Amino acid sequence: MPAAGSCSSYRPRTRMRWRGSWPRICRRRTWAALARMRWWRRWLAARGSLRPRLGRRCHRRRVPTRPKRRAALHGSTTASRAMRLRPRFAHGTRARVRAERSAERRARYEICPAARFAGRVPNGHLFLQFSNYQGGEYANDSFTSCGVQLMRARYVTARRVAGLGATLTDRERAIVGTLGAVRVATARQLVALHCADVRPRQARAVLASLADRQVLARLKRVVGGARAGSAGYVYTLGPAGLRLLASAGSRPRRPWELGPLFLAHNLAVTELYVGLMLAVRAGEIGAVEFAAEPACWRSFFGPGGERVTLKPDAYLRSQLGRYVDRWFVEVDLGTESRTTLARKADRYRQYWRSGSEQAKTGVFPRVIFLVPDEHRREVITEVLGRQPAEAWPLFAVARTDEAVTRLAQGAGV
Repeated sequence: MPAAGSCSSYRPRTRMRWRGSWPRICRRRTWAALARMRWWRRWLAARGSLRPRLGRRCHRRRVPTRPKRRAALHGSTTASRAMRLRPRFAHGTRARVRAERSAERRARYEICPAARFAGRVPNGHLFLQFSNYQGGEYANDSFTSCGVQLMRARYVTARRVAGLGATLTDRERAIVGTLGAVRVATARQLVALHCADVRPRQARAVLASLADRQVLARLKRVVGGARAGSAGYVYTLGPAGLRLLASAGSRPRRPWELGPLFLAHNLAVTELYVGLMLAVRAGEIGAVEFAAEPACWRSFFGPGGERVTLKPDAYLRSQLGRYVDRWFVEVDLGTESRTTLARKADRYRQYWRSGSEQAKTGVFPRVIFLVPDEHRREVITEVLGRQPAEAWPLFAVARTDEAVTRLAQGAGV
């Protein structure tokens, strides 16, 4: 009997039983969903007796097979005989995939499927090493007719790094040290700094040799367009170069693929470094100590006790007679807003008030902004003029093409 207050059509809950088959549309959708599942196809293939009865719209997709071979042009083989002789895969998808992978693997290590080798390697990761080549019997014989050893690209191991360290010349070591300091540099900058006493062809050969030995690496982005030639290459330290510097005690960061603005900014810092080193050789400036990012960063405690990091583009220490000047360098390319410039000036003023740098060196470095043109100089001068009057002597502004001349005048000017 139904309980009081309940509906008169109340029926006790019973367990649902399978009564009959599903409607055709439901069967079709269910089998289509199960047929798309990989485990369901494997289970059906293992059973062998059950096959999904798919409808017209849910049929299985046929796997494309190899085209039938035509009858041979010679001999007595007929067309039906040629069709029966063609290779067949075993039944099942797994056997087909296994056969395709094995054929792919054989083709990867195979130099040429023909009887006469062509001397070409289809895989870019492999290379051929020839030894004791005496020449072929005929003029058009390929190199593979002699002894050929198929090898993979060599890894930068500790033994190889030790061998490279013993074979590098002083010029090559200087190039590695420069890239360890500034991270990226163009071929023109490296040639002007380290290969000015040799011919351009020899300078290009030195850089190419370092790149082949994985001491240097070329970035994909080229400065100057396609017509820049080898002078437009941008170099950074390769795996072997990084291991060489790591063995010397320093741990440089592996550079990633740089964007156009970030790369232009780093190359501008490198241009300043090259100009300073050339000025030192010319005798315009004394000894120069240059530190780029991230070696020039400074950490201090802010007004609220939080940890703050000051990130200048470079730190410079130069010797002018009996005086030593210290600079924080900011290379501006005209891409930052006035708000960003004001925030950066506030950060320098906070670091000056913290007294952390004065406790280490006794003086606070002067901050110089290097700008591309006069209009940008006016913008930065206006932003710095809004700082408190006590912070005005901390800052200086100069054009990029006049940077070495301004730094040679001293920080007291």
